[in-house]
Amino acid sequence: MSTPINKKNAIELMAFVIAFEQPFSPVTGENFLGLQDTFSEEFPNFNRTMNVEIKVTDEKPVEQSEHLNGIVMQKTRENGQPEWQLRAQGNSIIATCFHYDRWKTESEKAINHLLKMVSSVEQDNPVALVALQTVDRFMDSAEAYHISGVLNSESRFLTKQALESGSLWHVHQGWFEQLGQDQRCLNVLNLSTTDSPDGISTIIDHNTQMIFNSGKSVTHLESELADVFEALHNKNKEVVRELLSDNQKEKIGL
Repeated sequence: MSTPINKKNAIELMAFVIAFEQPFSPVTGENFLGLQDTFSEEFPNFNRTMNVEIKVTDEKPVEQSEHLNGIVMQKTRENGQPEWQLRAQGNSIIATCFHYDRWKTESEKAINHLLKMVSSVEQDNPVALVALQTVDRFMDSAEAYHISGVLNSESRFLTKQALESGSLWHVHQGWFEQLGQDQRCLNVLNLSTTDSPDGISTIIDHNTQMIFNSGKSVTHLESELADVFEALHNKNKEVVRELLSDNQKEKIGL
């Protein structure tokens, strides 16, 4: 039977996302650079991300320009694998946990990091959405794999084709839920299997997005960010509970 990739859970990564209505301005980009000292103790790896633009015309020489596009900070484990990553790029700030233990611990840490970073964003750029992406992975040998070893074959999120396609398949889907007058939740659910020398991986990639129709100021969001992520986390648990077989739910405490 398929097994979760971790002893306590099957979570490969969890990403906490805040996306703004407009791309970050050069001023915001410079503000992000000033965060290096703030995070230096916990995130020793700090890098800029750059955009390179090349213009080619028939009559003029090639013109190349480079400008700051964002920052990436990373903390690694002793084996060199990433543990946490903070990224600000385009119009999004993302805190990604690669070594998940418990929701309370990881969510509090992510929110703390995000709030330090959003303070660098100019107030005239409201928040468009907050998202939580959770990727679960289960492993099985190629010989023993069967879809029912991981998933509930009666789940409404599966298709008849996936149930009859052997070990390699994918189902990608999405749907909206209205939550009050000024916000709605978008669910993007990608289910798939992959083949590798280690066997067959079953992957549940669920991205839940709380979309604010009228935008939210950074100041307003600070007071409710924890509640938003809690609601998205509960949405993820609802979906995963309906997807997994009873044996797998018991293994990961769902």
